[in-house]
Formats: sequence, structure tokens, C-alpha cells
Amino acid sequence: MGNKISSSKPRHSPAAGNGPIRKLIENVWFVEVRYPLNLLIGLRKTMTIVKDGDDLWLFNCARLDEETEAELEKLGKVAHIVSMSSHSHHDAYFQERFQATLWTIQGLEYQHQDNVQYTTFTKDTTFPLDGGVKPLFLYTEEEEGGENAQKQQHPLFNEAVVYLPKRRLLIACDIIQNEFRQDDFSPDFDQGRGGRTVNKLLRLQNVEMFVPPMLPGMLSPSGGFGALKSYLYSLAELDFDVCITGHAAPCTENPRAKWKAFLDSVDWEHNKVTLKPRITATAE
Repeated sequence: MGNKISSSKPRHSPAAGNGPIRKLIENVWFVEVRYPLNLLIGLRKTMTIVKDGDDLWLFNCARLDEETEAELEKLGKVAHIVSMSSHSHHDAYFQERFQATLWTIQGLEYQHQDNVQYTTFTKDTTFPLDGGVKPLFLYTEEEEGGENAQKQQHPLFNEAVVYLPKRRLLIACDIIQNEFRQDDFSPDFDQGRGGRTVNKLLRLQNVEMFVPPMLPGMLSPSGGFGALKSYLYSLAELDFDVCITGHAAPCTENPRAKWKAFLDSVDWEHNKVTLKPRITATAE
């Protein structure tokens, strides 16, 4: 493997609760996991499990209780872990527990954790998954140094999106969100108390396929959706039937069309976004 970081501090945060492992499509599952930010606010995170041969690939890792972890092992051998963005707090546990290959994007660090071994991947890396898959990257950086000084580049934000064309599946982390709770999923499968609070403040309820409004300024040194336009539209050109992200429920009803509809609603010139809630008709 690649790099290794050691420390004498505690390695792994404990499991905080989770739902069952649920089948998404053939040889793909997901599981809802609770992640406490602090004593008052908790989030829900979503881990995606992809089976390729006998091997399991875990995207957006999150710890499970012992019973659910045993169910995970029944699905296959945990062989690969992919850190897509900031959801890296449980990677070390899975890497140590299953001796799996840990793939991490540049900028993610595993400090204060013992024996974390990882391989850094870039847009040019080919994962040994489904015969070979290259990650799609959202990568922004800034430069330091004057005209006569040597410029140094520092990553501001890294996030990978993995597209599995044979499965018509798009796996993201934070750049794409889906707040609508479809009838197929439990009504309590949502962002958790923390996410509900944030979405209430932002007046987001049952909004489908969007970029979280707080992210664009974080994603680019120039700020705003405009700097991300070509990348976000390139995702809409992919042919997928299912999209799953690092939070909330997957979108299984025309996710590509919904993502394109969101992008077309953005006022790119003035950096304004109007999020339109889905209106579900109810019988009178």
C-alpha cells in the first residue's frame, strides 16, 4: 500500500446506531448510519456496498453495530474502501477490521489513528471494479506566491463521484443530495435531527436532486455555482438509473432527469438557485 500514519491516540470512534442493510439493485446495497456531531445534533450518513465477484467495495464508510456487521460479512469479502470526500472518520476501522485496500483522495489525512494504510487515487486511477472504473473528480485549488516566487498549489476541496456504467449507477458523497423520501423507503430515513434543522432553516423539504446551497462557496476559490457549471452538467450527461449519495435516501425515479432539471433552474449569471419542492397529490 501507500502511505502510513501512526499515533498513540485512540483509533476508532464507536458505532452510534444504524438501520438494516437494504438492497438497492442487483449486487448493490445501502445502509443508514447515525453519526453524532455533538451531544445535541446528529446526522444520518449513507454507506453504499457494491459486490464485484466475491469482493465488496464500500463507499462513504460508516460503522455498523455487531449484528449488521455480521450481515455485511455474509454478502462477501470486504476488500476495498473508497473515501469519496470528508466521510473518512470510520475508514481506519474498516481498513483494520477487514485488512481491506483503502483508497483515499488527495487531501484526506488520517491523523491520530494507528496503522492506517492507504493508497491515494486521482482522476487517472483505474479501480479494479467492474473491469476497470475511473473516478470523476471535482477538484479546486488555490495558488500561493507572487509573480517572482514559485507558486504552490493547495487543494481547497476534493470530492470524487464514481460512475458504474454497467450497473447504471452513480455514487456521490456531498455534491449531490436527494431530500425526497420515496414511498419505498422508511419515512424516518432522512438526514437526522441535524439535517432536518439545517433543511428547515433553508426551507428544503422534499426537494429532489440538488447541490446543497452552502457548498458552492466552499468548492471553488471563486465561489458560487458558476465555477462548477461544466462539471455539474457533465454528470447529467452520464447514463444512470439510480443515484446514491453520502446522505439520505437514494434516488431511483429518473435521477438523471431530476439532476438536469435542477441544473436548468440555476441562474448561473447571478448565482441564484430556486429549489422547488416536489408536490405529491393526496386523495381527498
